[in-house]
Amino acid sequence: MIVFGWNTFKLASFKPSSVDLPKEMDTQVTIERKQKYFHLFWIPFFPIGQVWTIKKKGDSNTYEPTTAINQYLDSLQLTYKTPWYTFALPLLAMAIGVIYFVQSEIKSYQWKKQYEADQIVKKEQFLSLVKKGETNTYLLLNNTEGSLYLKVIGSDANTLKCVSSNINDSRNYSNYVLAAFIIDEQLETGKLDTITVQKKDLISAYNATGDSQFETKINLPDYGACTLNEFRVIDYPVFEFGGASYKDGNYMCTFKNIGASVKKMKFQQRDDARNNLVLDSTLFKNELQTGDNLILMGKYTNAEPVLMGNLLVLNDNNKIDTCSVYMNGVHAGIEKKENRN
Repeated sequence: MIVFGWNTFKLASFKPSSVDLPKEMDTQVTIERKQKYFHLFWIPFFPIGQVWTIKKKGDSNTYEPTTAINQYLDSLQLTYKTPWYTFALPLLAMAIGVIYFVQSEIKSYQWKKQYEADQIVKKEQFLSLVKKGETNTYLLLNNTEGSLYLKVIGSDANTLKCVSSNINDSRNYSNYVLAAFIIDEQLETGKLDTITVQKKDLISAYNATGDSQFETKINLPDYGACTLNEFRVIDYPVFEFGGASYKDGNYMCTFKNIGASVKKMKFQQRDDARNNLVLDSTLFKNELQTGDNLILMGKYTNAEPVLMGNLLVLNDNNKIDTCSVYMNGVHAGIEKKENRN
């Protein structure tokens, strides 16, 4: 509901005798000059003129003077400035706008400085990855024919040895880069092409200060001029859910590791009253290579299986990651948490 209307506040008050009115009126009334204003939600918006009023002694009400007294007071041409707070609402709106603008500028500046700092860190990470030739580094490129993915599998002082794939798999968009190297078990059958990339070409393509991080074209054998869009390091397992089934207290689900290889796994069940599924812990393999399936089975009670827990994995680079595990009926997932030891 919008509340609006008009009101007044006092600008001045004086005795009638001070403006040459009969002195005996001093004991009866006080003359007041008031500012009339329009308000919105009781906040003054804009002035709508000034008026004379009479206030009687011992009476809290104010009265309009007679026509003769009103005309006489107007003839005196007394002037009173309109107070600034008559415009309180637009001034308040302007103040809020200025504060919002300043805060937005500060946030924009902070975001820009943080972005620049992040880009410096990202460039250092990229240069380190290229120089060291670390495996499990993925390069995402584009050429005239579409997307091209490279996975680093080795290096020497001047080059990176990569396997390439231009297969786009939309089954799991968040893992499409990994999926490109797993489809149809190409790694096992040796169908992936091997390509050699010059380290100096990758380094010269990076621009940490431009709108686009990678601006220089890279010429690759058999693929021509390519634009490097992004790089990723995926040195941890990524579990793609393959399906689940349950019946008469027996449960089974499958996952495929499309990420990095694992040396050792350990499952920890959470203390959750909803858990009614117990997995066979012997099925968590000590080793799980890229492309391997993880088949889990167990027993459950009640109508459908429910399980919450954590999976600790020791990766090939001897780093430990924690994955969150959930199973609920025919739905299940194993997802890496951000923390890393």
